[in-house]
Amino acid sequence: MELSDGLQSLRQCYEEYLDDRRLMLREGGAFQGISRFFTGPPAGERVIAKRFLQQLETCVAQLSQADTALAAEAVEFMLLGAKGFDHNSQLMFQAAESYVLPLLDALSQEDAARILRGYTARYPKRRQMMPKQTEVLDALVRAAK
Repeated sequence: MELSDGLQSLRQCYEEYLDDRRLMLREGGAFQGISRFFTGPPAGERVIAKRFLQQLETCVAQLSQADTALAAEAVEFMLLGAKGFDHNSQLMFQAAESYVLPLLDALSQEDAARILRGYTARYPKRRQMMPKQTEVLDALVRAAK
């Protein structure tokens, strides 16, 4: 999904997370999966995730002051366009979906309805969603009315 120039910082936030995660996995070596089983996620992974979420929060705060079209594009990217390259990076992006909540008030009813259709197609069964994703879904439904 190609983003407009106004969303450069948002795009960069996601790309940096993926780059950091790839580097961490490359440096982790062959026994990283076994180590993770016994000791949990490595400290570096927690640092990367925390930095990503802090940067994302800053980006969303800046975008909440933006116009409706830019907010809609950001919400669509965060909910439908952001793709991780492995299971854990995809889970991180799903966990970060709740960061769109401040942007939903800026959406037009048409944009909210369009994004809602895509979001419900992506998660056809509510039981597959995390609690924060359910909150996002409920907010999208309200915004589309």
